[in-house]
Amino acid sequence: MGTVSFKKCRNFRLILVLMLIISVLFSGTAVFAEETAYAGSTSLSAGNGQSQRAEYKEFLEDNYRIDVPDIVTKGYFINAVEKISGVRYSEIDKDADVTGMEKALTNSEALAIAVRAAGMKEFAYTYPKDKIESALLKIGVDYNALKDVSLQWTQEAAAAADCGFLPKAVKLEDAVTEDDATYMLGKVLSFQGKYKNFIGYINDEDIYSKVHNAWNMQSLINAEELRAIVDEVLKSDAVTGYNVKDIRFNSNFDQDLSITYGHSDIKHGIQLIGLLRREGLNAKVQLEPKSSAYIYMKEWGEPGQSPDFQVVQIENGNYIAYSKEYDISFEFDSQEQKNKFQEVILKYAKRNQDAMDGLIAGSWWQPLYYSNIEIKDYLTVTNNYIKKDNFIAQSFSLNEKSESVVQGFKKEDTELEVVTYKFWVNEAFYNYLLGDYK
Repeated sequence: MGTVSFKKCRNFRLILVLMLIISVLFSGTAVFAEETAYAGSTSLSAGNGQSQRAEYKEFLEDNYRIDVPDIVTKGYFINAVEKISGVRYSEIDKDADVTGMEKALTNSEALAIAVRAAGMKEFAYTYPKDKIESALLKIGVDYNALKDVSLQWTQEAAAAADCGFLPKAVKLEDAVTEDDATYMLGKVLSFQGKYKNFIGYINDEDIYSKVHNAWNMQSLINAEELRAIVDEVLKSDAVTGYNVKDIRFNSNFDQDLSITYGHSDIKHGIQLIGLLRREGLNAKVQLEPKSSAYIYMKEWGEPGQSPDFQVVQIENGNYIAYSKEYDISFEFDSQEQKNKFQEVILKYAKRNQDAMDGLIAGSWWQPLYYSNIEIKDYLTVTNNYIKKDNFIAQSFSLNEKSESVVQGFKKEDTELEVVTYKFWVNEAFYNYLLGDYK
């Protein structure tokens, strides 16, 4: 009897302990999950929002000389929208209210202007009441508490909330802050396709497939009018080669943080991303289509042709070869990472001997990478280019050779506008321009 009682007691205590453990585990899990979800939400609205504002602010200042003041008037905001768009706001919105331009702008007014300037007006007016209610909750607005507001106004505010024109809750009647006005202008840029272009980050799990897809969508750029001019310049020996780019794919990255790297082998680009990732570098990534042209000598033999490589024979029996290539642009997380880029390339992606041991695939004797602002251990050269529609044809030269390149262009067309600017390239490519194959 006593033995049975002991076993019952022991089992009962065991059950209590198990129940207590299960209770703690499930309670802890629930609390942890709730805290994690809340922390993630807070990070999205506050941390990521602040980071994105800072990027928008830098971009607006660098590219449009827009520095939003502490007090934002309706007139200032509309003028900024016009500067971004390149057209009068009355052309963007035929029903634009241009009264009260000197008054401080409210959040509701700013959101309405931003939605229209972004080209999302028609989308806004598809909102039924139930979707308006749920959308406004995202920016802390109770639809049912609103008084004396029009359906159109609530639809615009709802569209703004769903499309992320603000990352946090606001009071619609309050004056818009400098930060929030900056954020809205950044969103207008994005919707107009004028902000940074990038397909992902080095640390994205799917970045490799994105780069492959971008490459596969490219073909040789056939900007006939530009090519006809520069081919003549090439035949006159004023340049040794040139490339054509479609500027609609320009990254528009922050120049303080960005480097552009040129190559023709996509396998090299894929391995380069893996290399940078392994070395602890992270950056936005944009693949920019490029076609290169150069003289292919007849003594090199009959050239093979493919969709990515074509030739046209010229008068002296040589050929002009056109090759599909790419520029891959990186905007790094910091200047320290940008500065480290060259160290990685020189160690793992620059060929210094015939053997390729220890280098990523397709490494060149003279890799090409450059920065549009000064960077230590890089050298200045000049870009000389002409533009037609969405395309530029450009040829890099030593600074002292730039004038002869410009005159080479001008010889073909005296009215031609040739743009030149200096930028910073790696030493190996500088040596290439000097005529050194290493």
